[in-house]
Amino acid sequence: MKFPKVHNGATAKKSNGKLTFTYFDSYGEPLEDTKHELTPMEICQKVKDRLERFMLAGPGVRESEISRLERKWISAHGISILRKAWDLLDSHGRMEMSMMLDESSHFGISDPAWAKRHKKERHAIEGDNQVPL
Repeated sequence: MKFPKVHNGATAKKSNGKLTFTYFDSYGEPLEDTKHELTPMEICQKVKDRLERFMLAGPGVRESEISRLERKWISAHGISILRKAWDLLDSHGRMEMSMMLDESSHFGISDPAWAKRHKKERHAIEGDNQVPL
């Protein structure tokens, strides 16, 4: 499996071991967050945890706000850190990391039309953490 072409890779502001990045929630609202930089091992664990959540939640589930935040947090890291994490993952982990970060997988993730159509149903749409969006 080929290393993904990372969507918005390393576009965060980096300062004193912290990354400040902007992302869109499930309903197209821009959010900004600051998180510590992750090690390659921490990134691997987050990827594995995410894959497990999605497998437990079953088919057709949407990405939770927590998973969305973590995906954007991971993509805020530099390519060199992401490549080190990639090298530590097995084929399932690499598949998940590719789906998380590859720019071609981002079409439709923050689709404003979807958000508008489903805004009234937000309480009934569950994320991969089995909590309503």
